[in-house]
Amino acid sequence: MKTKVAIVTGGVRGIGLGAAKNLVKRGYKICVCSRHEKDVVKAVNILKKLATNNSVLGLTADVSSEADWKKITSAVIKKWGRIDVLANNAGILLQKDIMSTSLQDMKNVLDVNLLSAFLGIKAVVPYMKKQKGGRIVNTASIAGLKAYPYLSAYCASKHALIGLTKVAAVEFAPFNIRVNAVCPGAVETPMTVGIKGNKKQLEATLSGIPLGRMGKPEELGAVIGFLADEESSFVTGSIYTADGGDTA
Repeated sequence: MKTKVAIVTGGVRGIGLGAAKNLVKRGYKICVCSRHEKDVVKAVNILKKLATNNSVLGLTADVSSEADWKKITSAVIKKWGRIDVLANNAGILLQKDIMSTSLQDMKNVLDVNLLSAFLGIKAVVPYMKKQKGGRIVNTASIAGLKAYPYLSAYCASKHALIGLTKVAAVEFAPFNIRVNAVCPGAVETPMTVGIKGNKKQLEATLSGIPLGRMGKPEELGAVIGFLADEESSFVTGSIYTADGGDTA
């Protein structure tokens, strides 16, 4: 295949940018999207240094909006004519106990962490069916595998995303569309900057990680890149944990 095309949501920083970098190195043309235009511009400039001409597209979009998904897929198809990979990586974190979490709080987290992936899948699958194949990788979390106090909305969204991943894998397997998820542990991203800035919290976090350190976005990007590429051709419906041994 001469042209390989990937969409990475939340691909402008953290794990998403790590995934975008990995896919560019694998020869993919990349579309990254975020709600924040400045972040999109910055990420595109970073990725262009790794890519060949006409290989990077940055879009300002709200991936919890069905209308914006139509804009994203239309732009990618117009530019490159196909969609081979969707990496659903956009996510937000909310730290509140259940009783302090409002209905709107819960809806906001579910919109970004779960429903954006649901909408993204529905947006790209028709194109993947026409191409007779594709790959979808959802960024879940080890918070989708076990409970963490004060993270009810986040845990709920990630548990649900894992469930969505498995159902999608079964439904789309007849069309040669593979769907998998990666579950990061503590990773050095803007979302976890508060951990590194708090000595006690950092010590507590590292005490539960056998490797004794937080992960790096590029390390998670490598796992996503593997699941998104053809070398993982017999892998679907799988949940890959990358947490330094936290859940071992």
